[in-house]
Amino acid sequence: MPKKTCELIIESCNDYVIAVKGNQPKLHSHIQRIAALRKPTSRIVEIEKTRDRLTTRTVEVFHELKGIDPKWIGVKIMGANLIDQLKQVEDFRTKDGRRHPLWLVLLFVTMGTMNGYVGYRGWGDFVKRHSRVLIKKFGIQKHGVPSYSTIRRVVMGVEFDKLAEKFNDWAKNYGCESN
Repeated sequence: MPKKTCELIIESCNDYVIAVKGNQPKLHSHIQRIAALRKPTSRIVEIEKTRDRLTTRTVEVFHELKGIDPKWIGVKIMGANLIDQLKQVEDFRTKDGRRHPLWLVLLFVTMGTMNGYVGYRGWGDFVKRHSRVLIKKFGIQKHGVPSYSTIRRVVMGVEFDKLAEKFNDWAKNYGCESN
């Protein structure tokens, strides 16, 4: 896909995904270097059997894109992903009262809200309903997912202004600037 086409897509407030092969050698080598040096944020492997042939497709997502030629319009180098932003919110709890990292509880509240769960009970239901996936995805081992009570205490105690500031910093990277 030509750079001009990418620029037009971004100007119209849309996103794009392109397959990069040998058709863009410089971009391709930058992406290969990133993939070799960094761990992906997520990785999906699909194996498909069609007729007598197995096809394996691997998709990896990298949030850190330093080193990509800035001429590629719309390839955003995010200042930080949501988790990085939430990790900057100061934890008000005592050291003894921290079974779950603050950022993790706040992330689950955000995920629950984005999925239509509202309020302490709703967020608790979201975490309980999706506990297996959350435990696996976030590598939670010792204490399992946070309880309704933990979620309630965290939401009641966190400095909302600081949390909103960090969330807005993250969200700015995903919005479309209106002219």
